[in-house]
Amino acid sequence: MTSLRIVYAAIAVCGVVRAEQATASELLSIRGVELGARNYVSAYHVDTWGVRVLEVCRVLPGWTITAGNGGDPSGVLAGEANIGVAFLDHAHVNELDKLFLVDVMDYRAVDRRNGGTTYPASFSGTVSIGTYGNDTTTHKRRLKPASFVRTPADQCPAR
Repeated sequence: MTSLRIVYAAIAVCGVVRAEQATASELLSIRGVELGARNYVSAYHVDTWGVRVLEVCRVLPGWTITAGNGGDPSGVLAGEANIGVAFLDHAHVNELDKLFLVDVMDYRAVDRRNGGTTYPASFSGTVSIGTYGNDTTTHKRRLKPASFVRTPADQCPAR
């Protein structure tokens, strides 16, 4: 009977460990980018840590998308408009919604380069903002943490 209790205890412990390592897939959106009436978004670049890219859900017409993971917990999600008509103005910046399906492991990742220090999974990045008119230069604006909106999901939305 004692050995049966040990087996049950071992199963329970394994279950706890598995639960702690469970992953949660989520749709990642970029929101809250404030634009003036003549401004547009021509690109975005997001660095991730402790996040696995499962799927690119949306490729906007006229945009090139880059998505991937490094050999460590780092990764990148980026998009760039290839032509001016694909820029996202203030009326269309909501097109940055539900772009990627990602997998976040317990919202934590280990940086082995830093002696095994644990860091929370994170998103940071910029959007390139331009102004319609004769000036073709853009400037990068840092995205706020609240700009990275994650919604639980098992798959990308139907297209």
